[in-house]
Amino acid sequence: MRMKKVTSLISVLVDSHFGISTKKYTYFTKKQRIWEPIVIGGSILVVIFALYPLYHLLMRSMMDQYLQLGLENLFITTSVLLTGFLGFFFGIFFMVNALFFSKDMRVLVPLPLSPSEVISGKMFIVFLDQMFISLALLMPPLIYFGVRTGAGIHYWLYAAVVFLLSQVFPVTFIGLILLPLSRYVKINRYRDFLVFFISAVLLVGVLVMVGVMGRMEGTDLTSEGLTRMLADPDALISRVSVIYPPGLIAVRALTTGVWKGLLWTLFYLLMNLGAFSLLVLLGKKLYYHTYTELQESYASRKQFKEGELSTFLSKQETPLRALTRREWRYFLRVPSFAVNGLSSVVIFPVLLLIMAGASGSDQIQQLLGLFEVAHGFIVPAGVLIAILAGSLSTLASSVFSREGKFLRELKALPVSVRQILTAKIIQVSTVSLIGPVATIVALFVLFGISLFEALVIILTSMACITFLNFIQFLIDVSRPVLDWDNPQKAMKQNLNVAFSLPVIFGFVGGMGYLGYRLSDSLSPLLMTVTLLVIGLVGSLLLWRTVMSRTARLLRRDL
Repeated sequence: MRMKKVTSLISVLVDSHFGISTKKYTYFTKKQRIWEPIVIGGSILVVIFALYPLYHLLMRSMMDQYLQLGLENLFITTSVLLTGFLGFFFGIFFMVNALFFSKDMRVLVPLPLSPSEVISGKMFIVFLDQMFISLALLMPPLIYFGVRTGAGIHYWLYAAVVFLLSQVFPVTFIGLILLPLSRYVKINRYRDFLVFFISAVLLVGVLVMVGVMGRMEGTDLTSEGLTRMLADPDALISRVSVIYPPGLIAVRALTTGVWKGLLWTLFYLLMNLGAFSLLVLLGKKLYYHTYTELQESYASRKQFKEGELSTFLSKQETPLRALTRREWRYFLRVPSFAVNGLSSVVIFPVLLLIMAGASGSDQIQQLLGLFEVAHGFIVPAGVLIAILAGSLSTLASSVFSREGKFLRELKALPVSVRQILTAKIIQVSTVSLIGPVATIVALFVLFGISLFEALVIILTSMACITFLNFIQFLIDVSRPVLDWDNPQKAMKQNLNVAFSLPVIFGFVGGMGYLGYRLSDSLSPLLMTVTLLVIGLVGSLLLWRTVMSRTARLLRRDL
């Protein structure tokens, strides 16, 4: 493998993937649309400042709890494990598409590049995409742990290595499974099932891990097991980390001092390099052959026998069902859409579940004490939390932009605007529902809310989420970003998403402030009813406007 060619290939792929040259030419050479990065940066700051207090409270409470037990190293263990598992979860979306369904392969295959060079370049892009997980869930705990414990310079050096390589093992492990599996499984036929099944298993694993960590934090401190745990905290970390061995190595690198930490860091580095080298070696033998077979399967599709064609053509389903299936397939098959759409509604609920697991700490108990003083306000407060958790998927604010050139397909289909919008609402609302469901689970653990209260929170929050989704529909239908050659531009680089974030935080923050100011004159029941009415009436009022704007968009020449 020639490193000069690999470096050049990575440079070109990074430039193409993130549109760096296009942005430099637009913003600095032509000096056009300079306000776009300002708006996007401002929206990111809004999200950071809005979530920072809760995030900092969670880190402080967990750290205090571990320090009391003399198990502060578990703080790093939790972060490393959570980052690794979410890396597996989102990595499956990126890897399936990057390896077998990426359009740039049509350009790369004819070039004088070996399979190992191509797969190295493509894996580097996947690593970069995956780093948003480490930025959100690993970097803040690493910094907080180092500052809180007064770590030396060696810690920061080792932490930098752990952070930079944190997504290498999850991505390479998925690749090591997919490449041999692709020799026996028809990836093109079972692609959706493969992505859905593996992702579901990994997501369940993440939630189970969070639950186990939470139960461990809340165990009876007078038990005999506590004595053994405090006597040998390293053994406890080893038992917890057995579900993700690289996590154990990373924790050892950060917590065993200068020289032992150096050895563990080198071991961590060699382990990741070894896994990546094995993937490159396997790709050299299998990748091009598998990719070629996949392309040939498209060229030599199955010939229908007598009677099979009529049976195939006789299959019918309602327009709404067909459109809904189309929405889900398109969503799952484009990794940027799936990852960006699921990341916010998965990560935020995980934070809520961690908060539930850390409910024994002093800071969390103080926060819960504020709710216990006015227990009746848990329902309206839970509704606002559920609204925030369910509205951050960015799917609604890119609902038409994600169509891109396929919007012409919608124009040609013999379906009504109502059916198109209904299918999109079903798909977006299903993803949004993850937020309210996780919220009521956390509230049940923290406060023991009743089934009736849980139903009220879900129904009221979904009504308001639908209202906010309609507002985001209007934002996107007014100026959809349809001309894109990179899916990132339809979501991460879409100004409609940036415009929608202040709307979401403004609504939740505004309703929360009004509820706080009017808590003496408004009962919790009236607050909840008010939110429900706002959600229902707002959705009904905006429905016709969304319909007319969508019809106008579909009548345009595209």
